[in-house]
Amino acid sequence: KSDVSEIGSTNGSRLSAGAASFVLAAVGVCLCTSLFASGFLLSRTELHNRSACREATAGFAGRGDLRDGCWLPRRFDRVMLLLVDALRFDFLRPNRSLANRHYWAGNVLAVDELQQSRPRHAFVAHVEADAPTTTLQRLKALLTGTLPTFIDASANFGGAALREDNLIDQLLGGAANRTAVFMGDDTWLSLLPGRFQRAYPFPSFSIHDLDTVDRGVERHLAEELQRTDWQLLVAHVLGVDHCGHRYGPEHPEMRRKLREVDALIRAMLQRMDNRTLLVVLGDHGMTTGGDHGGGSEDEIDAGVALVSNSRPLLGPEDALALRQQPPRLSQIDLVPTLALLLGAPIPFSSLGAVPPALFASPGDRGARARDALTVNARQVMRFLETYQAAYADLPAARLAKLRADAAAAIGSDVEGMRRLLDDVKDACRSVWARFDEPAIGLALTAFAVCLAFGGAFFAGPDGGKGRLAAGFAVAIAACAAAFAGRAALPPALVWGLPASALLGGAASLAARLLAASAAEAPSPDTGARLSQVTSFACALTAGFASLSPLSNSFIISEPSCLLYLLQTLLLLQAAATCVAALRRARADGLWRKPCKSLIGHPCAISAVLHAAAAICLRLAFGFATCREEARGVGWCSDADDWLAASAAVSSQSPLLSCVLALLASLAAFRWWLRRCGNFNGYSPAVLALSYLPVPIGLCAIIHWVLQAAGSPASPLLLRIGLALATAGVFILLLAPSTAHLERRPATSRRLQAIADALARGYDLAEVAPALCRDLLGDSGEDSDNQHRGYGMRFMYRTAACGLLLFACLAVLLLAGHRAVPALLLCAAAAALHAELRSAQLRLGQGRPLAELAGWPDIVFLLLLGWAAFYACGLQPSLSAIRWDPAFIAYSAETSGSAGRFFGGVLILSGMFWGQLLAAMAAPLLLLLLPLTAGHLPFVARPKWRRLLPDQSSGDFLLTDLPPGTLAGAAAGVFARLLLLAACLALGSMAAAGWHRRHLMAWKVFAPRMMFGVIGCAATAVGAGAGLLCAVCIDRGVRRWVKQALKE
Repeated sequence: KSDVSEIGSTNGSRLSAGAASFVLAAVGVCLCTSLFASGFLLSRTELHNRSACREATAGFAGRGDLRDGCWLPRRFDRVMLLLVDALRFDFLRPNRSLANRHYWAGNVLAVDELQQSRPRHAFVAHVEADAPTTTLQRLKALLTGTLPTFIDASANFGGAALREDNLIDQLLGGAANRTAVFMGDDTWLSLLPGRFQRAYPFPSFSIHDLDTVDRGVERHLAEELQRTDWQLLVAHVLGVDHCGHRYGPEHPEMRRKLREVDALIRAMLQRMDNRTLLVVLGDHGMTTGGDHGGGSEDEIDAGVALVSNSRPLLGPEDALALRQQPPRLSQIDLVPTLALLLGAPIPFSSLGAVPPALFASPGDRGARARDALTVNARQVMRFLETYQAAYADLPAARLAKLRADAAAAIGSDVEGMRRLLDDVKDACRSVWARFDEPAIGLALTAFAVCLAFGGAFFAGPDGGKGRLAAGFAVAIAACAAAFAGRAALPPALVWGLPASALLGGAASLAARLLAASAAEAPSPDTGARLSQVTSFACALTAGFASLSPLSNSFIISEPSCLLYLLQTLLLLQAAATCVAALRRARADGLWRKPCKSLIGHPCAISAVLHAAAAICLRLAFGFATCREEARGVGWCSDADDWLAASAAVSSQSPLLSCVLALLASLAAFRWWLRRCGNFNGYSPAVLALSYLPVPIGLCAIIHWVLQAAGSPASPLLLRIGLALATAGVFILLLAPSTAHLERRPATSRRLQAIADALARGYDLAEVAPALCRDLLGDSGEDSDNQHRGYGMRFMYRTAACGLLLFACLAVLLLAGHRAVPALLLCAAAAALHAELRSAQLRLGQGRPLAELAGWPDIVFLLLLGWAAFYACGLQPSLSAIRWDPAFIAYSAETSGSAGRFFGGVLILSGMFWGQLLAAMAAPLLLLLLPLTAGHLPFVARPKWRRLLPDQSSGDFLLTDLPPGTLAGAAAGVFARLLLLAACLALGSMAAAGWHRRHLMAWKVFAPRMMFGVIGCAATAVGAGAGLLCAVCIDRGVRRWVKQALKE
């Protein structure tokens, strides 16, 4: 007791001495992350110039009557644009042979029938969308003709108004002088406010609602088709996209929604006049799971159809060839195409290229197509020259070559102009893929400096903290000076300052580690040596996990890598427990003939525990899904690993099994509380643990059943469940004690002696053991004891487990029934690892409180959090984002900034729940490891039980510690957890920065970096919550003990 108290107090003083510096390091990490994001996440500089009809007289080669068109003769007076969200090309171009095998095939037939009967009147093509394939970015590309950047994905909902020149403004203003009508997805009105004469917007966020937007479009479209006062009609339907998100393409609902799209197209074809152009377009595709956002083939391959009634669009030869082999266009090619067909100027920033087939005319020998490409090429070169004059980003040699190619090709060479347009697009893409490399390098260096100095505060002796803080301040100042003066200072100084700071931080960390090693007296204690070995092995494991994002193959196969690392840590703990038990048994005289007593031996039981934990992990990873890039290779290959079979059905986890598992878990928890005596009395904590978990579980189960039955999803049940879980957490934080003291008239002699001791000024820590023995009936001195305590051995652990239970139930409400197997299996693996770890720690003598949750526990929990992320079927890619939790806070009534903010928080919580729970459990291990685990390897035979210390007082031992000791130790766990999580985030950031020019940079490395940083933030939030819980539990239990003694 005295050793633990002394070391715990020392740990608390160490933490207080370095708290300010650690806060400074945390702030520095946040600033470095922001600096890295500003240099890595690309953003395109916009030009607000606008094309005008009068510019046709300034060198543009329009040969038609400019009074009926600006740069080329107008071919159509009106246009109807039907944008079908997530209309993949094979949805639009039916393959009738697949109709009996796939629900999505052979449903949209109207365009194909027209192409068969009048092939010159329909143009059908693939349109390839650039990643990220999210709706807002696709709309920007379709309106402006520019290339959106990766960072635009963060504004997929509630985007700002579009300020660049765009197709709608050109069609409505200037010489065109047209009016427009809109109906459908309300995202259009946030981009183009005030542009439409009549608008019928509908909320687009609820992906569970398949019909509201589509029904509204059908109703208003029927009304608008009767009118003739508009020249532009835009209809944006969402049913296909929402059906993909909710059910996937292989579902009967997909057939129904696609047939409704076919009916819409037929209705529009029937009302078309001879001067109207119908455009049916998909903004992006969808994966086989119904998602989108990334850059896989299924996500970028959308379809487009241009249909006219009486005016042919294509020449005879082109019509036949394009029907047999549909062309492939870039999505931005539609912007100049539609502008010239409708007689409007091409938007100023457009980089698209018109397809010559749409501008060919029989007998003109390609003159019209040449004119269209000439106008297109001159407009693109004008944009390039303006952009270069403003920002001078393009290399001079490349710009000179483009100018020479333009001078040689424009106006004469059709193929040369097409190559020129492709070269300009590639040049602009390379310019907009321009990174701020000094900012990236300085951010990574300063990040490493913060981690080095932050780690140095928790290594080595207590002295020298002042000098270390001063060195840290100097290092941060050097990094800041290098960044601020990077434009004026010589390169050697710019990189020399942060490099010197990093070397200083690394040297400080190494020196303090060596000082700590030298100050530690050699000891034959087996537990100390085993602790050093396991800590070193865990450091290697953490280092490998931090460096693994440098390889895209490791990122793609990260679930199998995590499984390997976790099983390695489990094997290490099982071996350490076995070795420690054998050494202690030999020292205590229990070593006889181990070969004849293998059954019931601690080594055998440790091996069984390791096997059980490994099986739980393997089963959990059986629900992991493969990335698109990994299908058929590695651990996702059907022939290589049995996990592929489980992954194939991971999106359809059996609901009944999940419900039964949840109910069984709640019943087991109630049984454990009753067995521990924590269902006695009427304290707030007892009432919360007795009556709240079951209603929360029922709310989740009823919601899951309604979802599975196809009923409209209402967030009411989820809101009720979350409110009850939040109430349970607050109750346990404010009044965590579940112990019950049964008071009777008589008073024992020992209790009277305790009261007299307190009256004479003795401290609580000196009389608490006697109080515990009396209340639990262990003193053996007082036969007339009339007081009995219930649940006192389990006060700390019951409150900790109760808080984790409410957090887990809240997770299930957010993540859905798919998280049940991952949560239960990962929790079982964590409990078995804690059993092995605690059994090893019990064999050591005088173990400090802060080491009871050491590096092995922190590394395992941190990796287990990421394992839960993958076991829930998630992947670090934009298409894997699950939007369902946002509907709890986001609705038509709360669609403002607050609703979007809380919706985003719930989305992240529903995805990164593994990191949140694992980090929350880390500080609470201080309440669990020394008191509840570590018995199983020794209980089989009586002789092995002698190795265990006496635990008859249970949780009451923690009240022997001076106040603040537990809080200091928990804060130390919190700090070490954050340092390790920051190391993992630094690894993913360094990988993204190093591979910024890699072919898979924006498909693999950038999403992994973003998910890694968010995972680090989730770990920080969870660890902070765990620290708060540990402190509140300790204070609440001590408050109850004082009150009991006073009474």
